[in-house]
Amino acid sequence: MLLPSGAWKSTVVLSGSILEAILFDRLTSDAAVKGKAWAAAKAPKNSDLGKGEWRLHDLIEVAVELGELPITRANAIDTVLRDYRNYIHPMKELRRAHPCTEAEALMSKGALDLVCNHLTPP
Repeated sequence: MLLPSGAWKSTVVLSGSILEAILFDRLTSDAAVKGKAWAAAKAPKNSDLGKGEWRLHDLIEVAVELGELPITRANAIDTVLRDYRNYIHPMKELRRAHPCTEAEALMSKGALDLVCNHLTPP
């Protein structure tokens, strides 16, 4: 309901948070997948996945490496959902001098839809 109501920044932030929750679940809910995630070349070596210490970028990189996300869309997903999600920090938006508008909200929702469609085959 955020998107139709014009809550652009909220849509962007929540889309990124939802993606983070989905990827965390995909990489930690199965012991075999969690082991592969830990062993992935892109896995951060000084932080604990199980404690939620991986950044969204790390989750995206490892999910791509394990085939959970399509490599052809990874950069778009990372840029849209990770970068725009950082608009939760007021100074970040001010420093960029680029407001969070309907366009960013639509891109964020679209990127999240792409991930959900990929993870939930017909």
